[in-house]
Amino acid sequence: MLWESIRRIEQVRPAFVSVTYGAGGSTRDRTVRVTGRIARETTLTPMAHLTCVGSSVSELRQIVGEFSAVGIRNVLALRGDPAGGLGQPWTPHPEGLDHADELVTLVRSLGSFTVGVAAFPDKHPESGTLEDDAEVLVRKADAGAEFAVTQMVTDVDTYLRLRDLVAARGATCRSCPR
Repeated sequence: MLWESIRRIEQVRPAFVSVTYGAGGSTRDRTVRVTGRIARETTLTPMAHLTCVGSSVSELRQIVGEFSAVGIRNVLALRGDPAGGLGQPWTPHPEGLDHADELVTLVRSLGSFTVGVAAFPDKHPESGTLEDDAEVLVRKADAGAEFAVTQMVTDVDTYLRLRDLVAARGATCRSCPR
């Protein structure tokens, strides 16, 4: 069923396909296998998710190495949701990273990867203001993120506000509304 869906998606010719893993990295190994297979057996450009959740820097380095070994050069670098889900306090792994911009820096230091990040035109649940979200997105761009994928956009004006706030701060990170 998954491969039938992948083949149907392939016919649409999207810019990329994003492959995530379960909460806390519970299906990380499967993500590496599936993303690698997409790279080998289709014309699609796969982008693997990578989060800070529950991982030490050493483990993150290993995962990026596994992505590289199966031909993955595109990574969506995310802090990730707190263990226990939204509304719970964020606690980084004691030997891990605290923010997505740190993860972007790590991935970029490990080779030639295209790195994307998340953007929140409707304001991140933990953010005070849209201006705060713009500052976070600029830090991600400054760390080397080349583009940002938004959460579902239901109001184009909120997306345009975030885009304009980021541009006013001089960031060159492209954004992909969805």
